[in-house]
Amino acid sequence: MTILKAEKINVSYDGAPIIKDVSLCLNKGELVCLLGASGIGKSTLLGVLSGVKEPDSGKVLLDGGDITGKAGEISYMQQKDLLLPFKTIIDNVCLPLIIKGQNKKSARGMAQGYFDNFGLAGCEKKYPYQLSGGMRQRAALLRTYLFKSNVMLLDEPFSDLDIITRGAMRQWFLGVTAKFGITALFVTHDIEEAIFLSDRIYIMT
Repeated sequence: MTILKAEKINVSYDGAPIIKDVSLCLNKGELVCLLGASGIGKSTLLGVLSGVKEPDSGKVLLDGGDITGKAGEISYMQQKDLLLPFKTIIDNVCLPLIIKGQNKKSARGMAQGYFDNFGLAGCEKKYPYQLSGGMRQRAALLRTYLFKSNVMLLDEPFSDLDIITRGAMRQWFLGVTAKFGITALFVTHDIEEAIFLSDRIYIMT
């Protein structure tokens, strides 16, 4: 079943085309990679899919409904973890729930239930500077999952990690997506990563 669909997306900047006539789909439970060289427009496409950026033309459909230019409908994790340095890890993670109107106690309780599965048990009261890069990415992924759990857009989330940590994170991520039935579009410029993670691969040129 197709959850997310992009139809003939076009984006230009100062009259120069960045994305031209791009279409893709994401089916329920799939982990699909968008592979391409740096600067090719992958992040721009994710911005369109997430609603952060409006295309010049084309549509983005979520469960058949038009969400073109509507932010907040899909989880979107950028390359940096963007954790707030003055908040504890649990308060960083449950921030989307609080923004949606949950009280802090309820949001913390809900987030707490995922800490063990995301490998963050014992980190609840720590601050971002106290965690390794891999652990920070786990926290950012959990926060993204709690924002909207049905579809996740991930923009090279492991690119800043060392090669050993990156390999471990890939393996861990596959386990988490399988356990929670996560549907994800994962942007990368790493061919090995795309092959290791993907059910399908789209290549941008």
